[in-house]
Amino acid sequence: MQAVEVKNFLGFKMNKRIDAPEGVTISKKEEEKNNLTVQGINLEDVSLVCARIQQSTVIQDKDLRAFLDGIYVSEARLELND
Repeated sequence: MQAVEVKNFLGFKMNKRIDAPEGVTISKKEEEKNNLTVQGINLEDVSLVCARIQQSTVIQDKDLRAFLDGIYVSEARLELND
């Protein structure tokens, strides 16, 4: 099972771990510093992992105009193989 762990987000001591269900792969290329790629066969499982990663970094009790840190979806692509 693969997982993503968010550490020291906005200085919080608590780490957040997001486990991916079977069939979903999470990868990070060394040359792309701040990008994660989530892939899988089941669209619902991939979407669930992406949503959990984004929700784990929701900023609470702070002015959103001043704190722009977070995890955002930059590209969503659906590829169908015949």
